[in-house]
Amino acid sequence: MHGCVVSAQMTDVELEELMMVAKKSLQKADAMDKQLIDFKEVVKVASEEFKEILANYASGAAIPSAKSLPDDVVVQFDLVTAPVIEAAVKLANELFRDTTFIKNCAAEAKSTDDYLEIIREEGNLRLNDAMEEAAAVQEEYSLLEKAVQNKRADIKRLQEVERKLQDTIRDGMVSQKIPEDQRANIPLETRRVSLQRKIEEVKQEKITITDNKKALEERIKKLQDELTRVENEGAQRIAEVNKEMEKAQSELDAITKELDSAQKANEEMCKHLEKLDQERVLRETCLRQCQVRNDLEARLTDKRMSEASENHKALMQKKAYLEKELSNVKDQLTALIAEKDKEAAVERDLDKQLAALQDELSRSRSENHLAVDLARSLAGVQVSDHSAKAIEEIVKNCNSRDDAAIRLGLEISRYSRQNEFYAAEVERNKRIIEKLNAKTQQLEARFASLCEAKRNAKPGGQ
Repeated sequence: MHGCVVSAQMTDVELEELMMVAKKSLQKADAMDKQLIDFKEVVKVASEEFKEILANYASGAAIPSAKSLPDDVVVQFDLVTAPVIEAAVKLANELFRDTTFIKNCAAEAKSTDDYLEIIREEGNLRLNDAMEEAAAVQEEYSLLEKAVQNKRADIKRLQEVERKLQDTIRDGMVSQKIPEDQRANIPLETRRVSLQRKIEEVKQEKITITDNKKALEERIKKLQDELTRVENEGAQRIAEVNKEMEKAQSELDAITKELDSAQKANEEMCKHLEKLDQERVLRETCLRQCQVRNDLEARLTDKRMSEASENHKALMQKKAYLEKELSNVKDQLTALIAEKDKEAAVERDLDKQLAALQDELSRSRSENHLAVDLARSLAGVQVSDHSAKAIEEIVKNCNSRDDAAIRLGLEISRYSRQNEFYAAEVERNKRIIEKLNAKTQQLEARFASLCEAKRNAKPGGQ
């Protein structure tokens, strides 16, 4: 039992050490939580800085490839990702160390459980031995108690026999076997001899009974002494056994309390270890998620860089094509401007011709009026003074009236043909002007579209 107490004390020391180790493990877990938060902040800052770098590199959504990035961007990217990689490696090392530490704590807890189980088994064995010894003492005491009761029964039986003998002597030592009516027929001498013999027998029996009584008294005294001794020894032994049992029970209670406290501490340690294991699994899951997210971001970055490179190449080709088209448009614009100037000059000439034709038309209209007045004059209708004077001038230049009429008719037909020609020229010039206006509108629309394409081809839409 003393060994059990020492073992329990050693277990308390070991449990205190385990509690210290668990406290250190909690501190490590808190430090790891802080490192994980710092790692998340570093990743967040690195992601924001990398997004800013990419945003500063190009305003579009496409990301350039690693080969097409400038050296300063690559250096900045390395500077940004280096703390992230270092923090990830550090976190992985901390997780590995904590996993090893948790495994060691689990092994120590298991060995402590085994040690406590051995202590519990030893205490149970010693308690069983004490209980068996107490049962043996109790059984021996029961046997002694039974022997004492048997001796007391024998003493009572002997006392009953002595009482009966005394009653027989007191009744005249007359045999009960002879009937009462036959006792008077027995001779007196015979009766006397018989009584004497009976008396001798009774005396002898009394002596024997007395001797037996003395022997029984001595035996009873010895048995009483032995019973007293046995009772004293049994009581002493029982007291000792009770003391040992009380001591064993107190030690067992102490060991049980220590075992309960150790079991509670062990359960708390197991819960804490399970919590640490869950936190380790959570950190490993977070680390794997970070690694997967970093891999996905790296793949996405490579994909965006390749797409950006292809888009950049396509934009460069499109830029070269647009520059070529812009050059062609500039040439076409110059040609159109020259053609427009030429058409403007033609339009001015046509305007001059139109003005001349309009003058000629007005003059022909006046001549037409004159021809009409001439015809009216020949018909005997009165005309205006101006027309009359003109007709007189024509008539003066003619030799006769018929000649004048023929000449006037020719003049009238000439004026009519001239009017028709002038009218046809005017219509033709109008159609030419309409065509020139339509072509001018087409040129202006094309010029506007070319200017719009030129603005779209320039960076920034300027």
